[in-house]
Amino acid sequence: MFRILTVLFIISFSNFAFGQTLEEIVDTYVEKKGGKITLTRLNSMKEIKKVVTTDVTYQTTTIQKGPAYKSTLNYEGIEITACYDGSQGWATNPITRKYEVLEKDDLGDMLNQIEDFPDPIFKSYRNQYELTKGNDTLINGRKCYEISILKPDYVFMKNNIVGKKDFYIDKENYQLVKSVEYNANGKLSIYYSDYKEIDGVQYPHTQKAEINGIPSYTSTTESIELNKRINSALFSLDRQ
Repeated sequence: MFRILTVLFIISFSNFAFGQTLEEIVDTYVEKKGGKITLTRLNSMKEIKKVVTTDVTYQTTTIQKGPAYKSTLNYEGIEITACYDGSQGWATNPITRKYEVLEKDDLGDMLNQIEDFPDPIFKSYRNQYELTKGNDTLINGRKCYEISILKPDYVFMKNNIVGKKDFYIDKENYQLVKSVEYNANGKLSIYYSDYKEIDGVQYPHTQKAEINGIPSYTSTTESIELNKRINSALFSLDRQ
């Protein structure tokens, strides 16, 4: 009986310590990111990035406001847009260059971007998705915590996308160093660096992506605006 009680106590204590450790990591991460109040009050963003791949260089403009999202890719004067106005999604047909209404199965990626704004760890914790702490690991020589977020799988472009994502947080400064997710192309790893404070929020200005370990692209933030007035007409298909 004593052994059983001892084992139960150890298990209970371990679970308690594990939970507290995970909570402390997330709380500290959020505080270093900008704090709960600042992140909660963040309701809009406009970000312009330069993206360099092995073949081409192009610019992207992403605008978010509440439940609306719009991303535009500009390559040598050609614009490709994907947008969700809060109830309907639409995008540029790359062949006809005309706007078309998207089917429900094509909205998964944008809806995830909206739900994760302004930060996937903060929002997932706040929305009570399952978070777990993995083993500490080294990422480019930096000791990191590993946190996994388990969200429902979803469909994007008729492909099943795994809802689980892994995040690696620097143990010293609590900045996000790397994220890993799985999409139709395989394992997508993104490395974050060059953090700068924008209106009280720490944002990485450089992201380097790999697909299945092969370099895919590097994006550099050219400008970012937070909580600025954004005209809702930007998201409306009828106003384009």
